[in-house]
Amino acid sequence: MNTYVYNVVVFKGENSENILSHFKQMPIDSPPFEAILVSDNKLYFDSKQFPPIRDLSEIAEKFDVNYTLKCSAWGNKSDYTYVCHQKQELPQIGEEIRQSINNSTSLNELRKIDQSLQEAAYMGKLDNHQFFILKQIVGKKHQELNPEPTREQDERVTRSRGRGR
Repeated sequence: MNTYVYNVVVFKGENSENILSHFKQMPIDSPPFEAILVSDNKLYFDSKQFPPIRDLSEIAEKFDVNYTLKCSAWGNKSDYTYVCHQKQELPQIGEEIRQSINNSTSLNELRKIDQSLQEAAYMGKLDNHQFFILKQIVGKKHQELNPEPTREQDERVTRSRGRGR
């Protein structure tokens, strides 16, 4: 039996209206978004089992917006909230670090930027919230620069740890 999740999304940013228009133009059932409705500057939709955070984040990035997603499984009394602050404004040093992260082309370069990020936070130039946002961006860039390991690489790591013999 499929469990459906009820989702409500509020977009924040200059292009909020554009992304809502994008969803208005989609067919009502456009997997993984089902029963799409745009009303009161919010996006409402259902999804199977889990909210499609990756798909939603990719679309939000294209429109350069942040969003807050609230969801709950049908018949479940607890709610879940996910907040995407990818495009949130940061102080000057935070913007410089974000730009460096986005422009990095190697894992070694990204490690150096991450170290400068930690130093800026330690010196009190960034608050915890700003630090967390930038760490998320570092993590995302790390995934871009170091995609999923191949099966062969994964097996080598497993063998080197004494498993998978």
